[in-house]
Amino acid sequence: MERETDAQLVRRTLLGDDGAFSILVQKHQKGIQAVAWRKVGDFHVAEEITQDTFLQAYKKLSTLRNPQQFAGWLYVIANRMCLRWLKKNKTAMQSLEDTSVEIIDGASYKHHEDQQRESEAQAHRHALVKKLLAKLPESERTVVTLYYLGEMTTKEIGKYLGVSVNTITSRLRRGRKRLQEEQEETLVEETLQSLQIPTDLTESIMGEVADLSPTPTPTGKPFLPWVAFGTSVILALLILGVSSHYLTRFQQPYSFEAESEPTIEIIDAFFVIDSPAKPAVRNRFGRATTPRETSSTGTQTSDTTSTSITQQNPARFSTTKWAQGNSPPGGPVRNVLGATDGTLLAISHTGMYKFSTDAGAWAPINTDIKVDRRSPMPMAEHQDTFYAVGADKLFTSEDRGETWNSKGSRPTGRAVGIAITGETPAPITIYLALEDEGIFQSTDGGTQWNSLNNGFSGDVIAAIAAVEGTMFVGTNLGFYRLDSNLWKQIPVNDPSRSVYSLAVSEKNLYVGTGPNRIGVPLPKLGEVYPRSALNFIKIFHSDDFGTSWTDITPPKTVRGDYEQRGITVLPVGDTLLVLSLRQSRSTDGGKTWTDLGGLKYMPLIGTLPAAVGDETTFYRAGVFGIHRTTDAGDSWHLFMDGIVGTRLRDTIVFNNRLYASTGYELYQSTDGGQSWKKVWIDEEDNSLNLGSLYIYPTKWSIDGNNLYCTYGNAKARKLVIYRLSTDGDTLIPVQGVPVFDDVKPLVPQLPPETDIKAERVTVSNDVFYVEYERRLFKWKIGDPAWTDTGFADTNLLYDMDSRKGFRIAVSGETVYVGKRNGDLFQSFDGGNTWRDVTPKLPLQYTHLKKIAFVGPSLYAATDNGVLVSHNGEHWRVLTDTTGAIPIINTFTADANTVYGIGDAGVYRSDARGEWKLMVSEVPNGINAFATINGKLYSATGEHGLLHISFEEE
Repeated sequence: MERETDAQLVRRTLLGDDGAFSILVQKHQKGIQAVAWRKVGDFHVAEEITQDTFLQAYKKLSTLRNPQQFAGWLYVIANRMCLRWLKKNKTAMQSLEDTSVEIIDGASYKHHEDQQRESEAQAHRHALVKKLLAKLPESERTVVTLYYLGEMTTKEIGKYLGVSVNTITSRLRRGRKRLQEEQEETLVEETLQSLQIPTDLTESIMGEVADLSPTPTPTGKPFLPWVAFGTSVILALLILGVSSHYLTRFQQPYSFEAESEPTIEIIDAFFVIDSPAKPAVRNRFGRATTPRETSSTGTQTSDTTSTSITQQNPARFSTTKWAQGNSPPGGPVRNVLGATDGTLLAISHTGMYKFSTDAGAWAPINTDIKVDRRSPMPMAEHQDTFYAVGADKLFTSEDRGETWNSKGSRPTGRAVGIAITGETPAPITIYLALEDEGIFQSTDGGTQWNSLNNGFSGDVIAAIAAVEGTMFVGTNLGFYRLDSNLWKQIPVNDPSRSVYSLAVSEKNLYVGTGPNRIGVPLPKLGEVYPRSALNFIKIFHSDDFGTSWTDITPPKTVRGDYEQRGITVLPVGDTLLVLSLRQSRSTDGGKTWTDLGGLKYMPLIGTLPAAVGDETTFYRAGVFGIHRTTDAGDSWHLFMDGIVGTRLRDTIVFNNRLYASTGYELYQSTDGGQSWKKVWIDEEDNSLNLGSLYIYPTKWSIDGNNLYCTYGNAKARKLVIYRLSTDGDTLIPVQGVPVFDDVKPLVPQLPPETDIKAERVTVSNDVFYVEYERRLFKWKIGDPAWTDTGFADTNLLYDMDSRKGFRIAVSGETVYVGKRNGDLFQSFDGGNTWRDVTPKLPLQYTHLKKIAFVGPSLYAATDNGVLVSHNGEHWRVLTDTTGAIPIINTFTADANTVYGIGDAGVYRSDARGEWKLMVSEVPNGINAFATINGKLYSATGEHGLLHISFEEE
């Protein structure tokens, strides 16, 4: 029979089945006992706390909002019980710190059996074991305690702590080894395993349960606004007995000592983002009672922040912090390292990760390495030791990346490479390449550094490599070899060529070269460098330390080559994989090549972070994440399972599903973002290639039962339209979309506006409205051509805000369009006739931020407040309960409830149409936000998917 989940047992208990709660007690009592013993140090007291914990949980069970989070909720109750007991018995407690080290070091199991009564020996052994465990690192102490006292398997511990089984196994092995070195493991193992749960504990608990019923918490008691790191982190904190210093941040503004039962929300994530709120420099409040007279003048309002909103409208969210959700895979990865034993390491914006074949996914590594978003975060392997260059320090790992040690501060600058020479135990030499500061050398393992730039003159470092102890450096001005601490330039074909990348395989050295582009602006997409400024991308090979070179450039690379921006060579044996805007493969050391086609939308500036697995397996990292090929480059697939996504361009709710775009691929979730499924793209017309979602900003539009994805292709003068399939799994191209022919600019004084911006596309009833060359066009599916509605904007205003073009909102035949200067126009006949409604607006403003229909009403967010109207005749300014006018930057709607995000926080419009400030924190870099099933989701460019829950009133 399949074992029931906690959620199923909780629901059965609430329906009156106490037998289900008895199963919950048996399932979790050992873990709770371990928590209590770890906190109070007395096993008998821990039994009482365990019993009280389950009784309290039973009484408050109906307050648990998510039954799947029962375990974490239970551990919070246990922690509160422990804190209460410690507070009452503080003076009677004998602290472990009072137990002398001499007593511990000289103690043995037999000594205590012989010299003291068994009860006294047992109590003392318990104290000794706690002291011995305290000598272990926290990660190892946690695993050892759960393994012996909680009687949990490594798989169960891994699930609780959110790391791989291999990591747990390594930590347990290291912890046991440390104890074995001092012959202490037997004492710890026997003592912890002797602490058995009384056989009648469950019966005793259920005896008292029989006289109780799970009832809701009385109204008026506080609700804990606190989002946990996840069940695993809660358990770790409780078992480790965190100090009051760390508990402080989890107890604010409520305490575990609160009389009401805390309700928590557990997120399957590695961390909770405490996002700094944006400075409220634009929180302008006040009323504007006169109609807006001109679009170029606005009301002068105060820049001071009004405190009345927070005071009058206390936050209703279950947390004042945005939680990091399970983002779809994707986001920038700084670097990837493939070690000789198959270990993979990766550094992303969210930290360092390790891939384990056994676990089948990436797992986060606990490390203090600070991510430097300006550099590729170089990594290297040398004699079973890993090296990683952090933002300000050098780190090493001697246990295959499990733990890292700082070697001290490193020279300041953008690190682009690291290389190590020498054999242990003899001193090794570390070479650190900084882009603008040159090469630095350390002979003491990275503690002290000295400059090693003799021979350079104004060079910009691109790459560094070592071949059997001989050092090589590539710069924008040529290729160099280190001879007697002096860098000597080695000619590679044309000595003036820039080196983009270096690669080494045994004695083979490969150099990717091209023109010197330092100071030369990169071309825009679709543009090319003048042929006179480019000598083509080339690859050279040397097996004699740079004395002689062979040109092994793939033929296709030479032919395509004025559009190339960089090149990466991945050698393994006789196999070479070349990554550029075209990719090529050779299996005979570069003598013959197979063209593998274009590397779609992976722009290269010099070199692409990449790693070798074997002759058929390679990895590449970039702004979209890590991709892997297992067929030597014939196909690439996203390889990010376990790495927290950090970049989202958009999110939208459709048919009760959450959709999110990473800028590279589209994903859908049917469980509120807990898990994600890729939405495939039917590329019949080859219009929407992988990466188009990033290269061409998209617009997602809901039209009745259809979800459309649109983007403008300026080169083809075409709006590309995709419709989501009925099953929600595929984007299907809409056929027959006409191109824009013979549309001349209305304002010759301004640059042409042939780009179709995402903000300028709206659809209703299968009719698409698009701005093109400052005119509004419409097209109904099936029509042969675009129709010019006659609406145009000839205003010469052309600043950063105005370049975003029209603001368009459509509902049936009703169309609203906002011009660049803020004037708002209305049409009731699909754009055939227009009237200016600006004089009717009761608010002065400069720019329209967004306009959209919510039900039958039009909402218009301006730089001075939000306007709403049901018919375009009568307009109302949305205020808060104090009469102040919040500034809203963008908004979304769930049914008829409107949510807005401004500089001051997140707002919700109540039944009376007044704004309520729900939470003051606003994460940076919000690209879009949506709401579904009681949660507000925010797609950000730096933190992936954030969410926050709110109470229904």
